[in-house]
Amino acid sequence: MISVRENRLLKVQQLCHQAEAHLQQQQHHRAIADYLLALEVVEEWGTPQMAAALLDCLGSIYQQIGLFARALAFYRRTVALLPESDGGLRLVALQHIHQANQKMKEKRSQPWLS
Repeated sequence: MISVRENRLLKVQQLCHQAEAHLQQQQHHRAIADYLLALEVVEEWGTPQMAAALLDCLGSIYQQIGLFARALAFYRRTVALLPESDGGLRLVALQHIHQANQKMKEKRSQPWLS
């Protein structure tokens, strides 16, 4: 018999697959909605690393669509969840923060591109 936790985490997996399909179709708003639902479940039933991975995905989507401040907020939440000893995703999120900051600076210096 499947436990409630396992059932919830299977739902997270399903939501993530849906989000990936939405991204392939350039349906960013639907992907964001699926990842946010998955994040709600993970925050209750998952691990900090799982939540951090979802937050990083959300940040990446917002960066892709040019909402750099929102992307930064998700990347910072990612870093906050992970211990300094986590060299993998934490390092990636820190790199994403740097990239989003650079993009924000470029956007501010060239407002006619918005």
